[in-house]
Amino acid sequence: AVVSTQSTGGTQFVQPPVFAYNDIYEQSTPTTPIIFILSPGADPANDVIKLADKLGFGGTKLKLLALGQNQGPLAQQLLENGVLRGQWIMLQNCHLLTSWLKTLEKILDTIKNPHKDFRLWLTTEPTPLFPVGILQRSLKIVTEPPNGLKLNMRSSYSRITSETLSSCPHPAFRPLVYVLAFFHAVVQERRKYAKVGWNVPYDFNESDFSVCIKLLEIYLSKAYKNGDANIPWQSLRYLIGEVMYGGRVTDSFDRRVLVTYLQEYMGDFLFDTFQPFHFFKDAKVTYTIPNDGPLENYIDTIEALPLINSPDVFGLHPNAEIGYYTNATRDIWSNLINLQPNTLTDAVGTKRDITLSGMCSDILAKIPDQFDIQIISKGIMDKLQQQKALEEEAKKNISHRNSGRSRATSASSMNTVPSNASVGQTQINVPSIITQSASSTQETTSSLQD
Repeated sequence: AVVSTQSTGGTQFVQPPVFAYNDIYEQSTPTTPIIFILSPGADPANDVIKLADKLGFGGTKLKLLALGQNQGPLAQQLLENGVLRGQWIMLQNCHLLTSWLKTLEKILDTIKNPHKDFRLWLTTEPTPLFPVGILQRSLKIVTEPPNGLKLNMRSSYSRITSETLSSCPHPAFRPLVYVLAFFHAVVQERRKYAKVGWNVPYDFNESDFSVCIKLLEIYLSKAYKNGDANIPWQSLRYLIGEVMYGGRVTDSFDRRVLVTYLQEYMGDFLFDTFQPFHFFKDAKVTYTIPNDGPLENYIDTIEALPLINSPDVFGLHPNAEIGYYTNATRDIWSNLINLQPNTLTDAVGTKRDITLSGMCSDILAKIPDQFDIQIISKGIMDKLQQQKALEEEAKKNISHRNSGRSRATSASSMNTVPSNASVGQTQINVPSIITQSASSTQETTSSLQD
């Protein structure tokens, strides 16, 4: 279905856009909260912090609070100060304190003239206990992890700037950032294969990726300053696999898989000129590290990757996606069934879906047929050309008739004796001739127009 949609409608219908937090901020107002509805692996806090620093609202102007037990009074105090001082308030994990959200709704109702710079950011997982009043007045944003290696890596690189890649002078820094982005996409994509991917589903998110980039920058910068040609692979593999990503892993077999990935992705073999490194290679596609260059070079390489990848890329058996597609199909049909109207009956005993179908048929019957603009335009142009031709023909006939009458008048004038009576008679007869000519011209024009 994805391949068919991409080939007929274009890639914009199958590739979700990258979040532009600047656009989100421009659409918000001091009285419009911004709610992030979270899914596994989503963490908008870092992006909000970067946006605040960019727009001059960092430091003391940005207040973050993770809601939980007994955090309601503190959140209320932050809100009151933020409304008066024009601060950004971000309340995270609202689903953990749903009992206080009714109080939050009342606080928002009482806010009348907030500071023009005040913004309220909320994060929550989907929950039926979230107040509808807050949802109706807010700007709702759904953050879902991208599906596929290409979209995952594109999402990761959308948060990387040229300044980030140039922050470390070591020549191996930019290629290792690409390797880390590929590793981050792999560990996220394994989650969709359920028990075949991970024994326990883990919420790896962008904060893990950002911290690991910082670790690469610190260790490689130190090695470059000390003139050490050897990269501390063992330290990097331990900090990334055992501490950052491994800190979320609780199953011993999952930890072994995670460490194995890093052993396969990080080592001196990455820069072996005689045997180029490939993440995966077959007859159709090759996943490799692009040549060193600016940020655009890596983005172009990611855009050239296929949208759909097989389980072979992750080191899994091709049959691993059978369960994934089975569950995805089941979810699609379940959602379609939930979208169907309830089969309730009205007072007459007619089912609701039959009543709605009848109403739709009546509305469609009253709608006039769609105009064919091309046929209508062609008909109008034909009539205009026909009218123009008639007008030109009428002008030619009038001109021909007037020229004939003028020649006849000249001939009669030359044959007339120049006496006083004749001249007077000629002067009297000329207006009648002109009147006759004008009346005949009008008759000809009206007949042509008819």
